[in-house]
Amino acid sequence: MCFSKIGSPIPSYPCTLCELKSLCISVSERIRYVEKPPFPLLKLPNVPLELVTKMMNSNEIIKLSVCSYRLELFLRTHRYRIKGFHVHLSDRLIQFDMNESTEINSTYFENGFFLRRPIKEVVKMEQFCKSQTTEHNNYFNIQSFSPEASFKLYHHISSLFLSHPISCEGRISSVLSTPCVHWIFLNNELKIETIKRYLDNTLSQKCCRFTFRRGQMSKELLTEIMDKVPVTMALNIDLGIPLDFKHSNAFKYPVIQYTEAHWATLDDLKSVRNSRYIELKTTNFDYEDLSQFLKYCVNCDDDMLELLTVGIREGLEYDGERLTDGLVTLQVHGFFEYYTKVKNTKNRQFVIARFFLDSLHRFVLHMTTADQNPVEFALLEMLEKKKGLEQELMEIQETEDISEIGGGHFEERNRRKREIEMEVEKLREEIVQRDTVGYAYEL
Repeated sequence: MCFSKIGSPIPSYPCTLCELKSLCISVSERIRYVEKPPFPLLKLPNVPLELVTKMMNSNEIIKLSVCSYRLELFLRTHRYRIKGFHVHLSDRLIQFDMNESTEINSTYFENGFFLRRPIKEVVKMEQFCKSQTTEHNNYFNIQSFSPEASFKLYHHISSLFLSHPISCEGRISSVLSTPCVHWIFLNNELKIETIKRYLDNTLSQKCCRFTFRRGQMSKELLTEIMDKVPVTMALNIDLGIPLDFKHSNAFKYPVIQYTEAHWATLDDLKSVRNSRYIELKTTNFDYEDLSQFLKYCVNCDDDMLELLTVGIREGLEYDGERLTDGLVTLQVHGFFEYYTKVKNTKNRQFVIARFFLDSLHRFVLHMTTADQNPVEFALLEMLEKKKGLEQELMEIQETEDISEIGGGHFEERNRRKREIEMEVEKLREEIVQRDTVGYAYEL
Protein backbone atom coordinates (compact mmCIF):
# COMPACT_ATOMS: atom_id res chain seq x y z
CA MET A 1 0.00 0.00 0.00
CA CYS A 2 1.18 3.60 -0.74
CA PHE A 3 1.14 4.97 2.85
CA SER A 4 3.53 7.78 1.77
CA LYS A 5 1.00 8.97 -0.85
CA ILE A 6 -2.13 8.98 1.33
CA GLY A 7 -4.33 11.95 0.35
CA SER A 8 -2.68 12.50 -3.02
CA PRO A 9 -5.15 12.77 -5.91
CA ILE A 10 -2.60 11.03 -8.17
CA PRO A 11 -1.27 7.96 -6.32
CA SER A 12 1.92 6.28 -7.46
CA TYR A 13 -0.02 3.06 -8.04
CA PRO A 14 -3.63 2.00 -7.44
CA CYS A 15 -4.53 0.98 -3.94
CA THR A 16 -7.83 0.73 -2.06
CA LEU A 17 -7.12 3.55 0.40
CA CYS A 18 -5.93 5.94 -2.32
CA GLU A 19 -8.94 5.18 -4.52
CA LEU A 20 -11.33 5.88 -1.62
CA LYS A 21 -9.48 9.09 -0.81
CA SER A 22 -9.57 10.30 -4.39
CA LEU A 23 -13.36 9.88 -4.51
CA CYS A 24 -13.70 12.45 -1.71
CA ILE A 25 -11.81 15.16 -3.66
CA SER A 26 -13.89 17.38 -5.97
CA VAL A 27 -13.19 17.64 -9.70
CA SER A 28 -12.14 21.31 -9.42
CA GLU A 29 -9.58 20.42 -6.75
CA ARG A 30 -8.18 17.62 -8.89
CA ILE A 31 -7.73 20.02 -11.83
CA ARG A 32 -6.05 22.57 -9.58
CA TYR A 33 -3.51 20.06 -8.38
CA VAL A 34 -2.54 19.09 -11.95
CA GLU A 35 0.37 21.19 -13.20
CA LYS A 36 -0.15 22.42 -16.76
CA PRO A 37 2.95 22.79 -18.93
CA PRO A 38 3.47 26.22 -20.59
CA PHE A 39 2.11 26.62 -24.12
CA PRO A 40 5.04 26.35 -26.59
CA LEU A 41 4.07 29.49 -28.55
CA LEU A 42 7.49 30.17 -30.03
CA LYS A 43 7.78 26.60 -31.27
CA LEU A 44 4.65 26.85 -33.41
CA PRO A 45 5.00 27.10 -37.20
CA ASN A 46 4.00 30.42 -38.75
CA VAL A 47 0.51 29.43 -39.89
CA PRO A 48 -0.71 28.05 -36.51
CA LEU A 49 0.98 30.97 -34.72
CA GLU A 50 -0.87 33.45 -36.94
CA LEU A 51 -4.17 31.71 -36.18
CA VAL A 52 -3.45 31.94 -32.44
CA THR A 53 -2.61 35.65 -32.56
CA LYS A 54 -5.76 36.42 -34.56
CA MET A 55 -7.80 35.24 -31.57
CA MET A 56 -6.09 37.76 -29.28
CA ASN A 57 -7.01 41.39 -28.63
CA SER A 58 -4.71 44.36 -29.26
CA ASN A 59 -3.43 44.55 -25.67
CA GLU A 60 -2.40 40.91 -25.83
CA ILE A 61 -0.61 41.57 -29.12
CA ILE A 62 1.44 44.31 -27.43
CA LYS A 63 2.20 42.00 -24.50
CA LEU A 64 3.50 39.37 -26.92
CA SER A 65 5.78 41.91 -28.59
CA VAL A 66 7.21 42.79 -25.15
CA CYS A 67 7.86 39.12 -24.32
CA SER A 68 10.11 38.36 -27.25
CA TYR A 69 11.84 40.25 -30.04
CA ARG A 70 11.23 37.27 -32.31
CA LEU A 71 7.51 37.58 -31.65
CA GLU A 72 7.64 41.31 -32.32
CA LEU A 73 9.19 40.66 -35.73
CA PHE A 74 6.56 38.02 -36.48
CA LEU A 75 3.71 40.34 -35.44
CA ARG A 76 5.07 43.10 -37.65
CA THR A 77 4.85 40.76 -40.61
CA HIS A 78 1.32 39.57 -39.76
CA ARG A 79 -0.29 42.82 -38.67
CA TYR A 80 -3.30 42.65 -36.38
CA ARG A 81 -6.38 44.30 -37.91
CA ILE A 82 -8.06 47.12 -36.03
CA LYS A 83 -10.69 49.71 -37.01
CA GLY A 84 -9.16 52.76 -35.36
CA PHE A 85 -5.92 53.89 -33.77
CA HIS A 86 -5.81 56.78 -31.28
CA VAL A 87 -2.60 58.20 -29.78
CA HIS A 88 -2.78 60.40 -26.65
CA LEU A 89 0.24 62.65 -26.13
CA SER A 90 1.25 64.32 -22.86
CA ASP A 91 4.30 64.75 -20.63
CA ARG A 92 2.81 62.22 -18.21
CA LEU A 93 2.10 59.36 -20.62
CA ILE A 94 1.59 58.18 -24.15
CA GLN A 95 -1.56 56.12 -24.61
CA PHE A 96 -2.63 53.93 -27.53
CA ASP A 97 -6.35 53.20 -27.97
CA MET A 98 -7.20 50.45 -30.46
CA ASN A 99 -10.75 50.21 -31.85
CA GLU A 100 -11.74 46.60 -32.43
CA SER A 101 -15.01 45.02 -33.51
CA THR A 102 -16.93 45.44 -30.24
CA GLU A 103 -14.59 47.23 -27.81
CA ILE A 104 -11.67 49.60 -27.32
CA ASN A 105 -8.46 48.34 -25.72
CA SER A 106 -5.87 50.75 -24.33
CA THR A 107 -2.17 50.39 -23.59
CA TYR A 108 -0.41 53.34 -22.01
CA PHE A 109 3.18 53.94 -21.07
CA GLU A 110 3.71 56.15 -18.02
CA ASN A 111 6.54 58.61 -17.59
CA GLY A 112 9.30 56.92 -15.59
CA PHE A 113 10.95 60.20 -14.57
CA PHE A 114 10.85 59.30 -10.87
CA LEU A 115 12.26 55.85 -11.52
CA ARG A 116 15.95 55.15 -11.72
CA ARG A 117 16.20 54.00 -15.31
CA PRO A 118 13.40 55.22 -17.61
CA ILE A 119 13.79 53.93 -21.17
CA LYS A 120 14.85 56.87 -23.36
CA GLU A 121 15.76 55.03 -26.56
CA VAL A 122 13.37 52.32 -27.79
CA VAL A 123 15.11 49.80 -30.02
CA LYS A 124 12.77 46.88 -29.47
CA MET A 125 9.70 46.23 -27.36
CA GLU A 126 11.53 43.55 -25.38
CA GLN A 127 13.21 46.41 -23.47
CA PHE A 128 9.97 46.76 -21.47
CA CYS A 129 9.97 43.09 -20.46
CA LYS A 130 11.12 43.86 -16.89
CA SER A 131 9.08 47.06 -16.48
CA GLN A 132 6.38 47.26 -13.87
CA THR A 133 2.93 46.60 -15.36
CA THR A 134 -0.65 46.77 -14.17
CA GLU A 135 -3.89 45.76 -15.86
CA HIS A 136 -7.52 46.62 -15.22
CA ASN A 137 -10.33 45.62 -17.58
CA ASN A 138 -9.32 46.88 -21.04
CA TYR A 139 -6.42 49.02 -19.79
CA PHE A 140 -2.82 47.79 -19.76
CA ASN A 141 -0.19 50.02 -18.12
CA ILE A 142 3.60 49.88 -18.54
CA GLN A 143 5.98 52.11 -16.57
CA SER A 144 9.62 53.21 -17.04
CA PHE A 145 8.93 55.25 -20.16
CA SER A 146 10.55 58.57 -21.11
CA PRO A 147 8.62 61.18 -23.21
CA GLU A 148 11.76 61.62 -25.31
CA ALA A 149 11.03 58.23 -26.87
CA SER A 150 7.35 58.93 -27.69
CA PHE A 151 7.61 58.66 -31.46
CA LYS A 152 10.10 55.80 -31.39
CA LEU A 153 7.58 53.93 -29.28
CA TYR A 154 4.76 54.95 -31.65
CA HIS A 155 6.64 53.41 -34.59
CA HIS A 156 7.07 50.10 -32.74
CA ILE A 157 3.41 49.94 -31.62
CA SER A 158 1.97 51.06 -34.95
CA SER A 159 4.08 48.51 -36.82
CA LEU A 160 2.10 45.79 -35.04
CA PHE A 161 -1.20 47.11 -36.45
CA LEU A 162 -0.74 49.57 -39.30
CA SER A 163 0.57 49.37 -42.82
CA HIS A 164 2.83 52.31 -43.59
CA PRO A 165 2.31 54.19 -46.91
CA ILE A 166 4.34 53.07 -49.90
CA SER A 167 5.47 55.11 -52.89
CA CYS A 168 3.66 54.39 -56.14
CA GLU A 169 4.67 56.35 -59.29
CA GLY A 170 5.57 59.40 -57.27
CA ARG A 171 2.38 59.30 -55.20
CA ILE A 172 1.80 58.06 -51.70
CA SER A 173 -0.73 55.25 -51.34
CA SER A 174 -1.65 52.98 -48.46
CA VAL A 175 -3.41 49.69 -47.87
CA LEU A 176 -7.19 50.13 -47.89
CA SER A 177 -7.62 48.31 -44.59
CA THR A 178 -5.27 50.76 -42.83
CA PRO A 179 -7.27 52.48 -40.07
CA CYS A 180 -7.29 56.17 -39.33
CA VAL A 181 -4.67 57.48 -36.91
CA HIS A 182 -6.10 60.00 -34.47
CA TRP A 183 -3.59 62.20 -32.60
CA ILE A 184 -4.86 63.62 -29.28
CA PHE A 185 -2.90 66.40 -27.55
CA LEU A 186 -3.56 66.90 -23.83
CA ASN A 187 -2.71 70.61 -23.78
CA ASN A 188 -2.78 71.19 -20.03
CA GLU A 189 0.00 68.59 -19.65
CA LEU A 190 2.21 69.89 -22.45
CA LYS A 191 4.34 73.00 -22.84
CA ILE A 192 3.73 75.20 -25.87
CA GLU A 193 7.15 74.35 -27.33
CA THR A 194 6.40 70.64 -26.85
CA ILE A 195 3.03 70.98 -28.59
CA LYS A 196 4.68 72.62 -31.59
CA ARG A 197 7.40 69.96 -31.74
CA TYR A 198 4.90 67.12 -31.39
CA LEU A 199 2.66 68.69 -34.08
CA ASP A 200 5.54 68.78 -36.56
CA ASN A 201 6.37 65.16 -35.74
CA THR A 202 2.77 63.94 -36.08
CA LEU A 203 2.33 65.68 -39.44
CA SER A 204 5.27 63.65 -40.75
CA GLN A 205 3.54 60.44 -39.58
CA LYS A 206 0.36 58.80 -40.76
CA CYS A 207 -2.63 60.80 -39.55
CA CYS A 208 -6.16 61.81 -40.50
CA ARG A 209 -7.50 63.48 -37.37
CA PHE A 210 -6.24 65.89 -34.70
CA THR A 211 -7.75 66.68 -31.30
CA PHE A 212 -6.54 69.30 -28.84
CA ARG A 213 -8.10 68.82 -25.42
CA ARG A 214 -8.16 70.41 -21.94
CA GLY A 215 -7.33 73.93 -20.83
CA GLN A 216 -7.12 77.07 -22.96
CA MET A 217 -5.35 77.84 -26.23
CA SER A 218 -3.88 81.16 -27.31
CA LYS A 219 -4.84 82.76 -30.60
CA GLU A 220 -1.23 82.55 -31.81
CA LEU A 221 -0.91 78.81 -31.12
CA LEU A 222 -4.30 78.01 -32.70
CA THR A 223 -3.35 80.06 -35.76
CA GLU A 224 -0.12 78.09 -36.13
CA ILE A 225 -2.04 74.80 -35.80
CA MET A 226 -4.54 75.74 -38.53
CA ASP A 227 -1.71 76.97 -40.75
CA LYS A 228 -0.03 73.56 -40.52
CA VAL A 229 -2.86 71.00 -40.32
CA PRO A 230 -4.05 70.22 -43.90
CA VAL A 231 -7.71 70.95 -44.63
CA THR A 232 -8.17 67.32 -45.71
CA MET A 233 -7.96 66.14 -42.06
CA ALA A 234 -10.48 66.21 -39.22
CA LEU A 235 -9.98 68.81 -36.48
CA ASN A 236 -11.37 68.87 -32.93
CA ILE A 237 -10.58 71.82 -30.62
CA ASP A 238 -12.00 70.68 -27.29
CA LEU A 239 -10.86 73.66 -25.21
CA GLY A 240 -11.32 77.40 -24.83
CA ILE A 241 -10.87 79.61 -27.93
CA PRO A 242 -10.46 83.43 -27.78
CA LEU A 243 -13.52 85.45 -28.87
CA ASP A 244 -11.51 87.45 -31.39
CA PHE A 245 -10.11 84.38 -33.16
CA LYS A 246 -10.38 84.21 -36.97
CA HIS A 247 -8.76 81.92 -39.53
CA SER A 248 -9.45 81.24 -43.20
CA ASN A 249 -9.18 77.46 -42.67
CA ALA A 250 -11.42 77.27 -39.59
CA PHE A 251 -14.43 75.95 -41.55
CA LYS A 252 -12.68 74.16 -44.41
CA TYR A 253 -12.00 70.83 -42.68
CA PRO A 254 -14.24 67.85 -43.58
CA VAL A 255 -14.89 67.15 -39.89
CA ILE A 256 -14.98 70.12 -37.47
CA GLN A 257 -15.63 70.09 -33.73
CA TYR A 258 -15.32 73.25 -31.64
CA THR A 259 -16.35 73.13 -28.00
CA GLU A 260 -16.11 76.92 -27.67
CA ALA A 261 -17.51 78.64 -30.80
CA HIS A 262 -18.83 82.02 -29.61
CA TRP A 263 -16.34 83.52 -32.08
CA ALA A 264 -18.03 81.83 -35.08
CA THR A 265 -20.26 83.98 -37.31
CA LEU A 266 -23.08 83.35 -39.79
CA ASP A 267 -20.66 84.07 -42.65
CA ASP A 268 -18.41 81.29 -41.32
CA LEU A 269 -21.28 78.82 -41.62
CA LYS A 270 -22.20 80.08 -45.09
CA SER A 271 -18.63 79.49 -46.26
CA VAL A 272 -18.81 75.72 -45.57
CA ARG A 273 -18.57 73.41 -48.59
CA ASN A 274 -18.54 69.59 -48.83
CA SER A 275 -18.17 69.06 -45.08
CA ARG A 276 -19.12 65.73 -43.52
CA TYR A 277 -19.71 66.86 -39.95
CA ILE A 278 -19.64 70.14 -38.02
CA GLU A 279 -20.26 70.42 -34.27
CA LEU A 280 -20.32 73.79 -32.48
CA LYS A 281 -21.13 73.08 -28.84
CA THR A 282 -21.55 76.66 -27.55
CA THR A 283 -22.34 79.64 -29.83
CA ASN A 284 -24.10 83.01 -29.96
CA PHE A 285 -26.47 81.90 -32.73
CA ASP A 286 -30.22 82.52 -32.26
CA TYR A 287 -33.24 81.33 -34.28
CA GLU A 288 -33.00 84.25 -36.71
CA ASP A 289 -29.38 83.32 -37.54
CA LEU A 290 -30.29 79.67 -38.07
CA SER A 291 -33.30 80.66 -40.21
CA GLN A 292 -31.02 82.71 -42.48
CA PHE A 293 -28.56 79.83 -42.68
CA LEU A 294 -31.32 77.36 -43.63
CA LYS A 295 -32.53 79.64 -46.44
CA TYR A 296 -28.97 80.05 -47.70
CA CYS A 297 -28.42 76.28 -47.57
CA VAL A 298 -31.68 75.61 -49.46
CA ASN A 299 -30.81 78.09 -52.23
CA CYS A 300 -27.10 77.21 -52.51
CA ASP A 301 -25.98 75.52 -55.73
CA ASP A 302 -23.35 73.36 -53.99
CA ASP A 303 -23.40 70.71 -51.28
CA MET A 304 -22.46 72.42 -48.02
CA LEU A 305 -22.47 69.68 -45.39
CA GLU A 306 -23.96 66.36 -44.33
CA LEU A 307 -24.46 66.88 -40.59
CA LEU A 308 -24.45 70.03 -38.46
CA THR A 309 -24.94 70.40 -34.70
CA VAL A 310 -25.12 73.90 -33.19
CA GLY A 311 -25.61 74.82 -29.55
CA ILE A 312 -28.13 77.68 -29.58
CA ARG A 313 -27.48 80.72 -27.40
CA GLU A 314 -28.54 80.05 -23.83
CA GLY A 315 -31.84 81.44 -22.53
CA LEU A 316 -33.81 81.22 -25.81
CA GLU A 317 -37.21 79.53 -26.01
CA TYR A 318 -38.34 77.28 -28.88
CA ASP A 319 -39.30 79.38 -31.91
CA GLY A 320 -40.29 77.07 -34.74
CA GLU A 321 -42.20 79.77 -36.67
CA ARG A 322 -39.15 82.00 -36.99
CA LEU A 323 -36.90 79.07 -37.86
CA THR A 324 -39.16 77.84 -40.71
CA ASP A 325 -40.33 81.24 -41.94
CA GLY A 326 -40.37 81.32 -45.75
CA LEU A 327 -39.59 77.60 -46.13
CA VAL A 328 -41.73 74.81 -47.55
CA THR A 329 -41.63 72.19 -44.79
CA LEU A 330 -43.06 68.93 -43.51
CA GLN A 331 -43.39 68.75 -39.74
CA VAL A 332 -43.48 65.56 -37.70
CA HIS A 333 -46.66 65.72 -35.60
CA GLY A 334 -45.99 66.51 -31.95
CA PHE A 335 -42.26 67.13 -32.42
CA PHE A 336 -39.96 70.04 -33.22
CA GLU A 337 -38.74 68.20 -36.34
CA TYR A 338 -38.99 69.35 -39.95
CA TYR A 339 -38.08 68.40 -43.52
CA THR A 340 -37.39 70.77 -46.39
CA LYS A 341 -35.85 70.47 -49.87
CA VAL A 342 -33.09 72.36 -51.69
CA LYS A 343 -33.91 74.32 -54.86
CA ASN A 344 -31.16 73.01 -57.13
CA THR A 345 -31.53 69.24 -57.08
CA LYS A 346 -29.45 68.65 -60.23
CA ASN A 347 -26.08 69.86 -58.95
CA ARG A 348 -26.44 68.62 -55.37
CA GLN A 349 -26.22 65.11 -53.99
CA PHE A 350 -27.82 65.87 -50.61
CA VAL A 351 -31.19 67.44 -51.39
CA ILE A 352 -33.32 66.75 -48.28
CA ALA A 353 -32.73 68.77 -45.13
CA ARG A 354 -34.02 67.29 -41.87
CA PHE A 355 -33.65 69.64 -38.92
CA PHE A 356 -34.77 69.54 -35.30
CA LEU A 357 -33.88 70.52 -31.74
CA ASP A 358 -32.53 67.74 -29.54
CA SER A 359 -32.96 67.29 -25.78
CA LEU A 360 -29.93 69.51 -25.11
CA HIS A 361 -31.52 72.42 -27.01
CA ARG A 362 -29.10 72.01 -29.90
CA PHE A 363 -30.03 72.67 -33.52
CA VAL A 364 -29.32 69.59 -35.67
CA LEU A 365 -29.34 69.63 -39.48
CA HIS A 366 -29.00 66.37 -41.39
CA MET A 367 -28.73 66.43 -45.18
CA THR A 368 -29.73 63.27 -47.07
CA THR A 369 -30.25 62.09 -50.65
CA ALA A 370 -33.62 61.72 -52.37
CA ASP A 371 -33.23 57.92 -52.30
CA GLN A 372 -32.89 57.96 -48.52
CA ASN A 373 -36.18 59.88 -48.07
CA PRO A 374 -38.30 59.16 -51.17
CA VAL A 375 -41.66 59.94 -49.52
CA GLU A 376 -40.48 63.28 -48.10
CA PHE A 377 -38.82 64.22 -51.42
CA ALA A 378 -42.00 63.55 -53.42
CA LEU A 379 -44.20 65.44 -50.94
CA LEU A 380 -41.90 68.46 -50.82
CA GLU A 381 -41.68 68.60 -54.62
CA MET A 382 -45.48 68.67 -54.86
CA LEU A 383 -45.79 71.25 -52.08
CA GLU A 384 -43.17 73.40 -53.78
CA LYS A 385 -44.98 73.15 -57.11
CA LYS A 386 -48.30 74.02 -55.44
CA LYS A 387 -46.74 77.07 -53.79
CA GLY A 388 -45.36 78.24 -57.15
CA LEU A 389 -48.77 77.89 -58.81
CA GLU A 390 -50.47 79.76 -55.98
CA GLN A 391 -47.97 82.62 -56.30
CA GLU A 392 -48.64 82.78 -60.05
CA LEU A 393 -52.38 82.90 -59.38
CA MET A 394 -51.90 85.71 -56.87
CA GLU A 395 -49.85 87.71 -59.37
CA ILE A 396 -52.59 87.33 -62.00
CA GLN A 397 -55.23 88.56 -59.57
CA GLU A 398 -53.09 91.51 -58.40
CA THR A 399 -52.28 92.73 -61.93
CA GLU A 400 -55.77 92.16 -63.30
CA ASP A 401 -57.38 95.40 -64.51
CA ILE A 402 -60.53 94.87 -66.55
CA SER A 403 -60.60 98.40 -67.89
CA GLU A 404 -57.16 98.02 -69.46
CA ILE A 405 -57.42 94.44 -70.71
CA GLY A 406 -59.01 93.59 -74.00
CA GLY A 407 -61.44 90.73 -74.48
CA GLY A 408 -58.81 88.28 -75.74
CA HIS A 409 -56.45 88.93 -72.83
CA PHE A 410 -59.29 88.69 -70.34
CA GLU A 411 -60.35 85.26 -71.63
CA GLU A 412 -56.72 84.05 -71.68
CA ARG A 413 -56.18 85.08 -68.05
CA ASN A 414 -59.43 83.46 -66.95
CA ARG A 415 -58.45 80.26 -68.73
CA ARG A 416 -55.03 80.29 -67.02
CA LYS A 417 -56.65 80.91 -63.62
CA ARG A 418 -58.96 77.92 -64.10
CA GLU A 419 -56.00 75.74 -65.13
CA ILE A 420 -54.03 76.75 -62.03
CA GLU A 421 -56.99 76.17 -59.71
CA MET A 422 -57.59 72.69 -61.18
CA GLU A 423 -53.89 71.81 -61.00
CA VAL A 424 -53.63 73.02 -57.38
CA GLU A 425 -56.67 70.97 -56.40
CA LYS A 426 -55.21 67.91 -58.11
CA LEU A 427 -51.89 68.43 -56.26
CA ARG A 428 -53.74 68.67 -52.93
CA GLU A 429 -55.39 65.29 -53.56
CA GLU A 430 -52.07 63.69 -54.58
CA ILE A 431 -50.32 65.07 -51.49
CA VAL A 432 -52.96 63.65 -49.16
CA GLN A 433 -52.78 60.25 -50.88
CA ARG A 434 -48.96 60.17 -50.91
CA ASP A 435 -48.58 61.20 -47.26
CA THR A 436 -48.47 57.80 -45.57
CA VAL A 437 -46.70 59.19 -42.49
CA GLY A 438 -49.13 61.92 -41.46
CA TYR A 439 -46.98 65.06 -41.65
CA ALA A 440 -48.18 68.56 -40.85
CA TYR A 441 -47.94 70.98 -43.79
CA GLU A 442 -49.74 73.89 -45.39
CA LEU A 443 -52.33 72.80 -47.96
